[in-house]
Amino acid sequence: MAGLAAGILVLIAVVWLAAGSDASDGDEAVLPPPSPSPSAAPTRPPTGPTASPSPTPEPASPLPIPPGCSRWPEAVFPVIEKLELPAAICLKLVDRLDALPQSCGDARACYTPPDRTVWKLTNAAEEQLPNSPLRSFTAEFVLAHELCHAHQHWQVIKEPALGPEFGLASWVGTPEGRAFAQATQGLPPNFIPLGGGILENFANVCAAWLLPTSGLQQQWVDAFPNVQRFARAWLPK
Repeated sequence: MAGLAAGILVLIAVVWLAAGSDASDGDEAVLPPPSPSPSAAPTRPPTGPTASPSPTPEPASPLPIPPGCSRWPEAVFPVIEKLELPAAICLKLVDRLDALPQSCGDARACYTPPDRTVWKLTNAAEEQLPNSPLRSFTAEFVLAHELCHAHQHWQVIKEPALGPEFGLASWVGTPEGRAFAQATQGLPPNFIPLGGGILENFANVCAAWLLPTSGLQQQWVDAFPNVQRFARAWLPK
């Protein structure tokens, strides 16, 4: 029995070896390489509508803006900040000639002391009018001129011998008005074009002095030594 068992084991071994030899003699099966998986397209984060830039805030006005009044242009802020002016002064920009007070006359811009208001036609309305004298000047200069009239009014208001019940013509009796009259003594009334008297001459000198961008200081102030000395002594810079 032991010999029979050993023989069976030898036979099994031979069969196993033969099977292994047959497998190794043939070509090995080559598996195809795996197909590459399709690359996923890169995903972009969702985007919403492009945010518009925030508007630049307007500079704060150096003067409070009473109800019903227009905002002062930024170009005249330096004039407002330097001049002494009545409280609650108002700017009204109108687009029709008949919307101006009668006291403006043909000036198309004026200051009215009772309501402490600067009136002016809009630039667009001014361009529609023929032969407008204001076309020779920038809108900023015209407003500076009227602010200088408002300054004259304040000189009247604060003068103990005068007061708010007095009109703009009373400015000639203030210390500032007397000093300007002395500085312009001997000069023709129209030494400044469109001057029209001492009140208008002062407003032109004042505006030219405080608004260097107008380019008028040299011909309206510096050309007259006494006027220049007055401006240096009485007007801020």
